[in-house]
Amino acid sequence: MLNESSVQNVPPQQTSGFTVPDNIQPILDKSCLPCHGTDGTSKAKMKWNYEKMKSMKTSKMVGKLSKIASKVEKGKMPTKKFNEKYPDKQLTTDEKKALIDWARNYAGELAGE
Repeated sequence: MLNESSVQNVPPQQTSGFTVPDNIQPILDKSCLPCHGTDGTSKAKMKWNYEKMKSMKTSKMVGKLSKIASKVEKGKMPTKKFNEKYPDKQLTTDEKKALIDWARNYAGELAGE
């Protein structure tokens, strides 16, 4: 399984594009992109800017995807403050699992695992 330390071994070639499955995009739209999308806050967008994913080199994209999985799994994203402000945008257990699985699997695929 891919972890953050194995990201260093990923060649830095350009990506052929960033794809998001149909079941994942609504999750991102609801719970991630309010902060990390086009209209997001500058601080959140500096950490992860969804709009820049298509142009990231493979190694950086693998690292970001791995970090997404880790942050969601540990309950650090979405933040507690975001969840309190927008309770309707909280991730369900199924959404968390789907997002984590997608990010890890996609990172592993890009890393050639």
